[in-house]
Amino acid sequence: MLARGIEVLPVDLYKSDSRKFLVEDGKIRLPFGSIQGVGDSAAFGMEERILEFPVASATVELAAQALGCEGKRIVKTLS
Repeated sequence: MLARGIEVLPVDLYKSDSRKFLVEDGKIRLPFGSIQGVGDSAAFGMEERILEFPVASATVELAAQALGCEGKRIVKTLS
């Protein structure tokens, strides 16, 4: 994508959708479903789990546990 001048943003705990690629400041934000090994059901479950918790208590570790992947694959921002 970089060869075409398209910048891709990583999965974000608070900004990513379960399945949709979102445009953010002219860049593309990856969805939860783009994480290798994460299917639609897990991506939807992840999105629902994140919404259950206040922003301050949702952590990368919780997200990784819900998705069954490594925490380093998820970016956490508090914007």
